[in-house]
Parts: sequence; C-alpha cells; structure tokens
Amino acid sequence: MSMLTLQGTVLNVLEVPARTGKDGEKFDAYSQVQIMCRETLQNGETRLSLQTLRTERPEAFRPLVGKVVQCPIGAFAQGGAIRFFLPKGDASGIVVSEEVSA
Repeated sequence: MSMLTLQGTVLNVLEVPARTGKDGEKFDAYSQVQIMCRETLQNGETRLSLQTLRTERPEAFRPLVGKVVQCPIGAFAQGGAIRFFLPKGDASGIVVSEEVSA
C-alpha cells in the first residue's frame, strides 16, 4: 500500500521512442502519463502542477484521459527537488474520482 496518493486530471498518455544518445548509449522506449494536479501553497493559494510519470501500464490510463483520478505514488529526492513515480506492477490502485480537479 502506498503512503502517498496523487489526484489530478489525466491529460495525456504518450510513448517515448527508443533512442541512441550522443555517446552511442541506447535507451529503451517507455510510456508516460501526464496528470494535472493542484498544489495548495502555505499561503492558501493554489498552483497547478503537471506531473509526468513513467508507467508500465499506459493502457490503464488511456480511457481515463479527461477524468480525475487518484493513484498511489512514491517519491524520492533528486537534485534538490522531489520527484514522483508510479509503483511498478498492476494498475489496480487507480481510482476514478468524483471530485473536480484542475
């Protein structure tokens, strides 16, 4: 069970093609989902934030484009910023929400 839940509107599901870097290193293709979220700031204002997350299950998100969802996420620090990720495995934790989001 995830300790964090991301809620937002699914805007896009995309495939990033395989590529070769300048040094010849090969990178595999992967899928991403983009979710627009609302962040509440310390002063009470709201900031919109587009979260782009890798997913192993793009087919689980495609029918949800335009819908508000809640999904379990993990977090880690990278370069002074907090980055989020979707757990590997099945998409059973994705819930379509009745609430209105961004």
